[in-house]
Amino acid sequence: MDPPYLRGGDQYRYRFKMEDFLDLKKLMDEHKGTFLLNLSMTDPEMIDIFGKPNMVTEHHRPTVIDTPGKENKWGCGYWWRFEQR
Repeated sequence: MDPPYLRGGDQYRYRFKMEDFLDLKKLMDEHKGTFLLNLSMTDPEMIDIFGKPNMVTEHHRPTVIDTPGKENKWGCGYWWRFEQR
């Protein structure tokens, strides 16, 4: 699953609100199969909802013009369950 980031701005056609993430967590808890979830770690509320991720990766977006004070790094969190319940 790769839902829109909470603070995704206008880059998504359909945006998620906090209630949508809470609903997703409930569906994941009820799901008996496997899943892999990818979310931005720039939204601290995701840890409040989903708990500590199984893995975090850091990414860097190079820019043509170096803009002082502009953050070009972000972390992605991954939550998974690969066993059947």
